[in-house]
Amino acid sequence: MIDFRYHLVSLISVFLALAVGIILGAGPLQGTLGDQLTEQVDALRTERNTLREELGQAQTTAQDQRRFIETAGDQLVAGSLAGMNVAVVEVDEVSDASRKAVLDQLEAADGTVVAQERLAASWTSADELTMRETVADGLREKLPAEAVEGVIDEDSGPAELLAASLTVALTDAAPAGAGPSSFSEAALEQQHLLEQVGLVEQVAEPSAPADAILLLSGGATVADEEEQTQDADPEQTGMGALAALAGTSAEIAGTSVVAGPTTQDG
Repeated sequence: MIDFRYHLVSLISVFLALAVGIILGAGPLQGTLGDQLTEQVDALRTERNTLREELGQAQTTAQDQRRFIETAGDQLVAGSLAGMNVAVVEVDEVSDASRKAVLDQLEAADGTVVAQERLAASWTSADELTMRETVADGLREKLPAEAVEGVIDEDSGPAELLAASLTVALTDAAPAGAGPSSFSEAALEQQHLLEQVGLVEQVAEPSAPADAILLLSGGATVADEEEQTQDADPEQTGMGALAALAGTSAEIAGTSVVAGPTTQDG
């Protein structure tokens, strides 16, 4: 049986510890803790003020740039695409506002939008890579040699082959004398095959071969790429597939522009 003295010793120990804590808190430690808290508050206040200044400077810069664009835009853009046929290709989800803004600028530049198309998600999806490889192998033999010479060879992967197919579909014109708005047979065939396998959707039917291709992105590919498996081929899926499209279309068509956000280097 535990003697009452043990309970008394325990109680004394508790009160002694409490008394020591109160004494230290009100004495030597009070200044140290107070100084540390004061320093932390001062540091946070300084950081807040610095961030506020940086934000203000960034907003001012953005406003100045926007004011310049709005003021000089008409002078810089007007007539810059006169006589140029442009094909607009949405490579992922693009908002109505972004699409309209781009089309308005093309109109202001006196360019003619001769085609509007949209890539399906299967164009970049890692899960659909096997399908794209099969389709690309079938398209290889149908690509016009004169149009892809020096760009497509035996080592070209599915991303490059599909990019070449789409570029030919949008830009390859019929021989001289067939009319300014006539596509070549190869272009019509490539367009039909890409639509048939569900890789491309027409937003507006092409009316004439394009002189330039505008690839328009809303940034959805960047978000989707983060969810892909780690073993996916980075050159044939996600932003890698779109980078191949931009590079290949530029080499074949001569003019290719990319508009939209990307984290892909180069």
